[in-house]
Amino acid sequence: MTIFLDTNIVLDLLSKREPHYTNVADLYEVCYQNGHTICCSSLTIANTAYTLVKYVPKNKIIHTLSNFVSVCKITTVDEETIKSALNSDFKDLEDGIQYYSALKAGADIIITRDTKGFAPSKITVKNSSEVFDN
Repeated sequence: MTIFLDTNIVLDLLSKREPHYTNVADLYEVCYQNGHTICCSSLTIANTAYTLVKYVPKNKIIHTLSNFVSVCKITTVDEETIKSALNSDFKDLEDGIQYYSALKAGADIIITRDTKGFAPSKITVKNSSEVFDN
């Protein structure tokens, strides 16, 4: 299974942002241990690097991101992705970009705390506590 992590989930994980961190860390561990492909977009990496300054000492951001990308596949954001998002029914452009990046990568599920933002998605969208619910 290919699991796409939205930016808010990656930020929760890498910044240890509570009250979400424990749940996201557990999800991440289960996915990793069960051999699922974990991915996020290149846009998420850029946004996370910018935002992590609030949570992680600046000199540790590169190390934190390097460790993360060593086990997380990075999906592309290219011209086609941007154009698809611009011409989509997504109300938030960033959500549209994330969606089309996930779609291009063949994601089976998108994990986000903003499930409503992904209403137009044809990929299953869940929050981190719902992923393994039947």
